[in-house]
Amino acid sequence: MSVSVDTKGIFEKVFDNFKKITPALIVITTSTALILFLPTSILAKMSLDSLPDIWKRIIGIVFIVSTSLIIVIIIVNFFNKIKPTLFRRMMRKKYINLASKYKLILKKMLNNNNRCLDLDPNSGDTLYLVNGVFIYRIQNLKLFDLSEKLKLTYAPEPWLIDLYEKEPELFKI
Repeated sequence: MSVSVDTKGIFEKVFDNFKKITPALIVITTSTALILFLPTSILAKMSLDSLPDIWKRIIGIVFIVSTSLIIVIIIVNFFNKIKPTLFRRMMRKKYINLASKYKLILKKMLNNNNRCLDLDPNSGDTLYLVNGVFIYRIQNLKLFDLSEKLKLTYAPEPWLIDLYEKEPELFKI
């Protein structure tokens, strides 16, 4: 009989708590800061002025680690909120500077009822639009005759659909 342990699940549960500022983290930071930075007269009233040096070091390390965690969590959350906006702005500029032949393909795709288009996957235009994060392939395999050209179905990226719905004047050629 063997017992399997899902280490990935355990790590996800442990580190999910580090992704947000918890009240416990704030309490730890505040309490260690008070012990470290309160005047000795107040610490003497609580009998905390005569802590051994090893305890002072431990409290200092806990303060530094908890404060650092709070700062990192705030910075990461800030950048996670701002990243989609920066991405959309960058891609909007990239679309505006796009050659008209590529804009025509995208406009045809966006004006289609299902917003999809069959394109040759080996075409330079298709490869350019895929690598530029304008379109993506939604069909991996298609049966075809040897007499006809290979065509796969492509769809616009979600950011392009959002841009088309918010600023349709950009798509007038």
